[in-house]
Amino acid sequence: MWGVERSTPMAQFVWPPELDAIRAAPQANTYRTAFVIIAENPNDITSQHQAAVDAVRRYFDAAIPMLTHHRRASDTAM
Repeated sequence: MWGVERSTPMAQFVWPPELDAIRAAPQANTYRTAFVIIAENPNDITSQHQAAVDAVRRYFDAAIPMLTHHRRASDTAM
């Protein structure tokens, strides 16, 4: 998202149907994904922030195969 910090409920997220036709499976059916912490000052990022993002990253990697009936995976390794 761009602009003001906020959340969007998934029910409000719209994927235009015309994009389905051009969407290709990722190489080896694995999505490469990065989790990034952004702050004005690097000192604002605590080890607690890093641990929380890492936990979400691990849950994401575990969820993708389940959500796609094992047709896709994710790779968040750097």
